[in-house]
Amino acid sequence: MGELWIAPVGRLIKSGGAQRTSQTARVFLAEYLEDYAYRISVEAVNICEQDGRKIIKPQDIEEARQRLALEKPEELEEDVDELFMAPVRRMLKRAGAQRVAKAAPGYLSSQIQGYAYRVSKRAADLRVHGGETIKPSDIIEAARLAEFPDLNEGIQGLNFFDLSREESEIPTGRTLIARNPILIRGLPEGEEIRITGAKRGRPIVYSEGVAGNGVYEFTAPMLSEKVDLNYKDALYQLEWSGEPIELLVLPRGYNETTLNLLLRIVIEKEFGGLETRFGAINLPPGMDEKLMERARDLIREYDGVVAYYVLMSEVAAFLRS
Repeated sequence: MGELWIAPVGRLIKSGGAQRTSQTARVFLAEYLEDYAYRISVEAVNICEQDGRKIIKPQDIEEARQRLALEKPEELEEDVDELFMAPVRRMLKRAGAQRVAKAAPGYLSSQIQGYAYRVSKRAADLRVHGGETIKPSDIIEAARLAEFPDLNEGIQGLNFFDLSREESEIPTGRTLIARNPILIRGLPEGEEIRITGAKRGRPIVYSEGVAGNGVYEFTAPMLSEKVDLNYKDALYQLEWSGEPIELLVLPRGYNETTLNLLLRIVIEKEFGGLETRFGAINLPPGMDEKLMERARDLIREYDGVVAYYVLMSEVAAFLRS
């Protein structure tokens, strides 16, 4: 299409937290934004025609977004970038709009910017797991993740997390672990720590001790075919003076065994996988192999954390379709 200018798109990527961005990545995001805006524009035109009206209003754009089941974009504090206005007007006209209310292009532009911020934020999160410069592959994966913010809000977990924040900000759910050793930071001096789990279904204390200098280090048996662990042994619990925190240790490496373990963790109810939302899941023949190959590529580019979230999003997309 080539409607959107690249410069304002680059600024949006920077606003999401990117340190560096390739030109190709900016072009990729511009293409995603145009597709996003054009789909909404076409649906808004359909709504007007069904109502027997000629003028597209902001409420038509909002209804169009909801009809297309697109997630509500981020609400940004800054004003709409004026460089989006003219391209948006052209897109509305190309979609078939006869007349456009004065406020409609601004509203659609704000939707584009909010969506761009969400994708850019996800892309910046991905780069934490794979380098500094945002690449086209990051935009592709981030756009997929942005469709399911409830499944992957705040991609987190490498080998550390911080407990020095306000109590309301400390994770009470799951922290993903993809690398060893695990570093628990921000602990009170002398805090007693206990990490428990299971081995072959039997409760076991993996580590206990006292935090020195506010840090506690724990080496988890990472799931792999070289470690005598059952895939059900991937869950650990951090016990300290606050609320217990669940740790999910992801498989290490990308051989067939570890990829199969990762897929089971994504799906099965026992790990808080997608079965908790969709009920029992039976993938069609051949889909699990495709997902495992997808995971292999993601682990090579990023790590097991990103592979976990992307697989969860792709299976959710299949189940919703």
